[in-house]
Amino acid sequence: MLFSLDQLMLAYHTLQQTGSHAVGIDGVSFDHVVDVARFLSDLQKEIEEGSYRPSQVRKYVLKQSNKEREIGIMTLRDRVVHMAIKLIVDPRAERYFNPYSYGFRPGKSTQQAVQQIEIWKNSGAYWVAETDIQREIRKNGYRDWE
Repeated sequence: MLFSLDQLMLAYHTLQQTGSHAVGIDGVSFDHVVDVARFLSDLQKEIEEGSYRPSQVRKYVLKQSNKEREIGIMTLRDRVVHMAIKLIVDPRAERYFNPYSYGFRPGKSTQQAVQQIEIWKNSGAYWVAETDIQREIRKNGYRDWE
């Protein structure tokens, strides 16, 4: 069994407490789910039968500081599946990351990265490297990777 009902329930509650409450293309929010156990049981059945297919994302233009950026908002059921995978994969993958990598990692923050840079600077370091692979992929035309 790929996902137990308990794993999906943990993913659902994790999202409910910490995730976005924006609705996807289907318009379903946490408030719409009356019977959580049934919602997750139906989802689990689709996954196990191989009939689960992610929905299209709802496109939304985010406006910040005179810049526009298009983002995609997944449906609640797709976010539950995504979170269930994340809860399984993250602890296993985390051990392979460099301890000084701070981007999008559990328990890591921008403030910690800045503090580490200060430590290096105060110990005589001259160089700090930063890279944005998505920016490089877009700049070089590797659209298939997105």
